[in-house]
Amino acid sequence: MSAFFCYTRNMKTKIIIGIVALLVLCAYFFLPAPTQAPAEENTPIIANVPQIGPESFREDTERYVINISIPEVEGDQAFLELRNDIQMGVEFFREIVDEYNDPMSAPWILDIEVEEIQSNTLVSYLVNWYEYTGGAHGNIVVESYNYNLETGDRVSVGDIVSSLDHLYTFAALADKELTIHYPEGSSGENPENWNTWYADNESVTFIFSPYQIAAYAVGTQKFRMVATGMNAELFNQEYFK
Repeated sequence: MSAFFCYTRNMKTKIIIGIVALLVLCAYFFLPAPTQAPAEENTPIIANVPQIGPESFREDTERYVINISIPEVEGDQAFLELRNDIQMGVEFFREIVDEYNDPMSAPWILDIEVEEIQSNTLVSYLVNWYEYTGGAHGNIVVESYNYNLETGDRVSVGDIVSSLDHLYTFAALADKELTIHYPEGSSGENPENWNTWYADNESVTFIFSPYQIAAYAVGTQKFRMVATGMNAELFNQEYFK
């Protein structure tokens, strides 16, 4: 009797396996093949924002105003990174407005202005963010996106200098110049303070947003370092042709 039950179970198992195999074959031959997602195209930098000019975008509501000014961006990587970061900034700003339930004395403001600077080897996009969400004044943040003109790859401060250790030297020199009007400030030796920059054919200019190294009243500060001649060993000369 036990042999009969074992035989029966084996037969049922084989039948189930056969049915599953038949279903897999039917699915392979008769079901439509899955469609591949289309390649991401160069869609507008900002989605769902009415365009009012070839280089400008504006969204104006009772509670907030968004203004965006941006040049034509060359290079796929630069386009995607700028578009994604600006889009996330816009969406985050809208969320803040939506979550704020108290009365507003005036509409909140988000201004984004992108400036292009180009040398023989690099193209830089400086993104100036101004955000006002009530209070005595708004806040300003400057970010830079730097790309190799030949390859299109992103270039960091670690690529532009021959060693990150040189930032200690830059910090000492910058403090002598930038703290004349605000002695309490300091560019510091934190590498993150040196991530915003652009280059021409013979120098690098570092940018410090308000509050980054000094009081808001001091404003945005810049520190220029010559990258050739006596300072050539401090910088990667590949970018200063």
